[in-house]
Amino acid sequence: MGLTATDLDLLLELRAQNVPFIRIATIGSLSLYLHPKQLDRLKQRIPDSQAIAGYIWGQTADDIIKAVTGASEVVSIDVSDYQGATIVHDMNTPISEMRPDLAGSFDLIIDGGTLEHVFNFPVAISNLMFLVRKGGYILTANPANNLCGHGFYQFSPELMHRVYSEKNGFRIHQVILTQARHLSVEMDPRPKSYRVTDPMSLGRRILLRNNKPVMIRALAEKISDLPGTGLRVQQSDYVVAWSGVVLPKSQKTFKTVLRAVFHMLPMTMQSRMTDIVSRPTLYNGKVMRRWRGPLS
Repeated sequence: MGLTATDLDLLLELRAQNVPFIRIATIGSLSLYLHPKQLDRLKQRIPDSQAIAGYIWGQTADDIIKAVTGASEVVSIDVSDYQGATIVHDMNTPISEMRPDLAGSFDLIIDGGTLEHVFNFPVAISNLMFLVRKGGYILTANPANNLCGHGFYQFSPELMHRVYSEKNGFRIHQVILTQARHLSVEMDPRPKSYRVTDPMSLGRRILLRNNKPVMIRALAEKISDLPGTGLRVQQSDYVVAWSGVVLPKSQKTFKTVLRAVFHMLPMTMQSRMTDIVSRPTLYNGKVMRRWRGPLS
């Protein structure tokens, strides 16, 4: 598990907004992977930090997290204490039942690659939401594409937008897809990142097909404390379909005619056309716009 310059970019955005951080929790003990140019840019941003000045590739991220955020404490939560975890807890089980005293204890929760390894994902993500205070933030970084076998799961922008919704007491600030050239994504000194639009705002699915590893990062703010009745998550395009929204007559007529013409084509042609239309890449205009942080 580890952080890269892309994660620090998101934290630096919060720093620029003067978001106050005192107590931070990381899920697992996190290493930090910064390439020389990224480290030089970080030194320019925060020139008076001994932790940043003495950085060594792959070292524990805690001290630099403190330097970037201004936090005074970073604790780790893990299923065992083999890496010296501050709090030992299996994220498959509700932490609210074992440690109710930790409710809203942290200003920031960082998952640098654990959730994909936890079988009971809904419980694990609920644990993160339980631990962060109102007005605090959650930052997650997990596999999205072409990392099948790394963990149990790969995640989609749709999932992040729906989980961190106002219905669940959160507001999304960023959903970022980052494409790397190496299977070990931290080895790429120049990854390309894209900010992903909420599929609900488009009224359709956002699909991705590519041939390189992609990580997904979500940065969300807790805006309210909701009663613990479970997460309310439904895929947005189904919600629209279930709502029975009727298209304007002109739009309905055009789509109906277009669909009728499409179904008159040979099946092989229908299949090829569908494949072309539904294979967006990360270079996809308004849906996925290039995003650059100060270190990248």
